[in-house]
Amino acid sequence: MSRTEPTSSQGTSSQGPSSPGPGGVQPGERAVAPFRRPRPSRGGTALMGLWALGGVIGAGAPALIVPPNSDGASLPRLLGAFSLTLVGVAVMVLAIVALYRRGRDGGVLVLAVVPTGVLLAGGMMMLGTQLF
Repeated sequence: MSRTEPTSSQGTSSQGPSSPGPGGVQPGERAVAPFRRPRPSRGGTALMGLWALGGVIGAGAPALIVPPNSDGASLPRLLGAFSLTLVGVAVMVLAIVALYRRGRDGGVLVLAVVPTGVLLAGGMMMLGTQLF
């Protein structure tokens, strides 16, 4: 009798082909974990909104005081526009520092510091080009 019966270690099961294997997975299927989408917290969303509001204050309000296409403006108007830029930058920095302290995520810090720095540099360029 050269015929051998397969053992359980050779891949046959006494449960049959329709019963699930270990972990509830059907034979021949791949076990995949369910996808869980990250949900932002309300505080984090509010801080990102505050950061965006700082950007609007820092870029929009000075443009209303000194229009970008103006040839020259008085010194008080320029200083008022630049001070609003600084207020907007300060709001952005405070919001991002609070957001970073909540999650300690360096990516959030980098993605927020770059536009904040650009806004500050743009305000200084606006001040310099209007003065000189």
